[in-house]
Amino acid sequence: MQYSTLLSTLLFPLALAAPTQQKRADLTFTVTDFASTIASSTSSLSFTFADTRPKYTLSTTCTLSAPTPDGIYLDIPTPCANSEVGFKYTPGGGDLIVQRKWSSGEMYMTSFAQQGTWWTEGVNVTDTVDGKVYARSEPWLFKETSRAG
Repeated sequence: MQYSTLLSTLLFPLALAAPTQQKRADLTFTVTDFASTIASSTSSLSFTFADTRPKYTLSTTCTLSAPTPDGIYLDIPTPCANSEVGFKYTPGGGDLIVQRKWSSGEMYMTSFAQQGTWWTEGVNVTDTVDGKVYARSEPWLFKETSRAG
């Protein structure tokens, strides 16, 4: 009995002092007007990125053109028109990764969101004389997958 009282007396203050994890709100970005063309000698990609949070509202165009069919698949993020946003398109167009830099008070953060493209011939992939066009006509939601800062 004395040991349990002693143990609870020692552990209770430790429990009070333990830091609590603050649940952060889900963060979702929107990509619209996505189009990518992969031709025999060139490639291009363009879309509009939006962060619609009231305090952080931002919309910017993201584009990339390359003189090779696989030139839009880079290992490092490409900045968009507003350099607070960048993107990376994985080889084969398997994933689109977007990143958004932002600050809250004196804390600077970068949020990352990744989404599989799920390309389907005849649905969002069109064959042309020069190559293939990949497109999404509806808004594409990107939920934050990680954050650094």
